[in-house]
Amino acid sequence: MFLTFLPCLRVSNPTPLPVLAKITVQTGEARLFSEEDVQLNCSIPDDPGANWKYHWFQYGKRLKTTEVYSFKNAAVQQSGNYTCQGEKDIEAWPYSILLYYITSLGGWALLRVPAEPVLIEESMTLTCRVRDEPVLVDVIFYKDDVEIYKSKSKDLVFKSLTLKDQGFYSCRATWTQRFEFHSAQSQPAFVTVLEPLTPPLNGSYYKLNAVLLFYIDDLTNAVC
Repeated sequence: MFLTFLPCLRVSNPTPLPVLAKITVQTGEARLFSEEDVQLNCSIPDDPGANWKYHWFQYGKRLKTTEVYSFKNAAVQQSGNYTCQGEKDIEAWPYSILLYYITSLGGWALLRVPAEPVLIEESMTLTCRVRDEPVLVDVIFYKDDVEIYKSKSKDLVFKSLTLKDQGFYSCRATWTQRFEFHSAQSQPAFVTVLEPLTPPLNGSYYKLNAVLLFYIDDLTNAVC
């Protein structure tokens, strides 16, 4: 799962400043297996009062109006680009749209990555998930298709990130079931590493839209 913020610096004089819609994963995982459940919540943190209407879209097509959007027994076909939009009946009150890109995985292994971009010198944990949570024999982590770490732990911890840590990550997990060895590899997931933003100029503001890849696998991963 990865969340990409796209900053856009704009000089503006009107008041009040625009508020930002926010999507959070209320229950479940942002990157999940098929047939798992997840609930997405839309909110306006800068104006948490009542009277907001929350609209959900997929690739611009309106789905429903609700604060919480739920996936029950998620299917690969539900993968896509989801948008949360807040609407309030106050004259000239600006708001922004949060974009959620959802992809659904149904295979045996997937890699959990940060939901948002991470900053240099921050820590990061990548987790190799296997369907039904078996006991793992070993896990191999890859960056840009090159093996970088091998362990019995499902977690790979970065204590202090650098810009060089940005890239595509995947993992291969091996486990035993009924006295047989099984192995599966996740699809790549992109991790964005950023430098801290420079404070905006006086009289300016940052408008942030967010894009999240929500990944459901489809059992096409080879298991041997």
